[in-house]
Amino acid sequence: MSLLDAPAYDEAREKRRRTIIIVVVVVVLLIAALGWHFRHFRQEREVSKFFTALEQKDYPKAYGIYYNDPAWQQHPEQYKQYPLNEFERDWGPSGDFGYITTHKMDGSEVGKGPSNGVIVFVKVNGRPEPTKMFVDDEKHTLTLWPF
Repeated sequence: MSLLDAPAYDEAREKRRRTIIIVVVVVVLLIAALGWHFRHFRQEREVSKFFTALEQKDYPKAYGIYYNDPAWQQHPEQYKQYPLNEFERDWGPSGDFGYITTHKMDGSEVGKGPSNGVIVFVKVNGRPEPTKMFVDDEKHTLTLWPF
């Protein structure tokens, strides 16, 4: 076989090849877009669980989510700098939000500061200004973002 004996052009084969390339590119772009959209899914889910517990007035559960310690009642002395009664005062009916009845996730971004984490924006009780909750990436604890 020489250069002059090249195989005949197969149009069906080239069309299949082009289709496969297009499908692969579209799938890769779709996966990348979904990955980008859901990049802070875990942090947003934790904040949502926290506010759901507050809506149900289950303050001990919300306190456990806040500190990422569901068994916090076994060792409450570890949290004496912010005990449950102060937590209930801040997040209960006498807090800034009053009774929390609704929440809606409103996005997230990477936190800027000394510790690594994600700031999750939450609209609480239909307020126009979102509340900023910081989720620490190392400890998986929550706190209000002060800035």
